[in-house]
Amino acid sequence: AATVDAAQALPRPPVDAPTMQAAFAALMALLAHAGQDARALGRTGDTDAATRLRARAARAFHEGLADLLAARCAAVHAQGGPATVVLGGGCFFNRLLREGLIARLRAAGLRPAWPQALSCGDAGLALGQAWVAAATLPVPASAAAACAVVPESLPCA
Repeated sequence: AATVDAAQALPRPPVDAPTMQAAFAALMALLAHAGQDARALGRTGDTDAATRLRARAARAFHEGLADLLAARCAAVHAQGGPATVVLGGGCFFNRLLREGLIARLRAAGLRPAWPQALSCGDAGLALGQAWVAAATLPVPASAAAACAVVPESLPCA
């Protein structure tokens, strides 16, 4: 028999775990338990309740992950780390995770920054890395000389 009612709230992960790995493991254990309960509900024939529990478990995962990430960022900031948190990578295509984390970071007094004009995935990340490199690395004289001889009328490749 299922031990979690399909309408009951799922527990939140421990944001005060000693490491991010421990906190994530606890989150995964909570979700595994919910998954077992959803399968048990399905075996009883209550597929609607099983589907609702799976959907709540998926939402709880994203909300729990946002809780964990925001708590870790706040802890780093409290120890003298920056107040600006840059969100990048394909996981932030997920609106629930992105918006949840942004809200939690703001509530903690942090300043989230995320790609808005470009992709948050690998292409946008690579563009950002190229921009940082161009802004911080010196241009070798040989490269500067090579660029100086290229006619301006040539199209960019």
